[in-house]
Amino acid sequence: VFKDDKLLYYLDGNETRGFNFIKGDVESGVIPVKDPAGQEISLEIITTGREIKTYINDGIPSVDMTIKMTTNIDEQWSAEDIYDEKTLNFLNSEQSEAIKSEVLNVIKKAQERNTDIFGLGDAIYHQHPGKWKDIEDKWEELFPKMKINVNVESKINRTYDIKEPNQYEKKGKKQ
Repeated sequence: VFKDDKLLYYLDGNETRGFNFIKGDVESGVIPVKDPAGQEISLEIITTGREIKTYINDGIPSVDMTIKMTTNIDEQWSAEDIYDEKTLNFLNSEQSEAIKSEVLNVIKKAQERNTDIFGLGDAIYHQHPGKWKDIEDKWEELFPKMKINVNVESKINRTYDIKEPNQYEKKGKKQ
């Protein structure tokens, strides 16, 4: 991360993906989550999008950010049957929390270092040009304290027509 042509700090892999979700630049990737039994599931990112709404109330800016994404089940490490509605809802929730955590971590890092790497000041300017003039000179003070709400709307689209995992029969659950 640079500020005024000076290198300030680096983002790690998860922070970089969180940053890319905020910027709307994620095109593909894999999200590892755990199933209810604690085994790993890999979810392949298919589509992503983001929406940023800014507010200025009494000279205090805030942001509501919504990350939207769809995934497909890519790999399953366990022999558990995860292809029922309850488990898919659980996995969907796990994936939303994983992405939300990545996004919140990079926001926290940027606010602690007072670097608006996401262009939120620019978003406020474009959504509220008249009010931006009142806070523009105070942006360096306001950004680190600004409330940024993050919501992740995710959906597991496909299971590639898998009805049960590979090792399911060996576990003795096949009828």
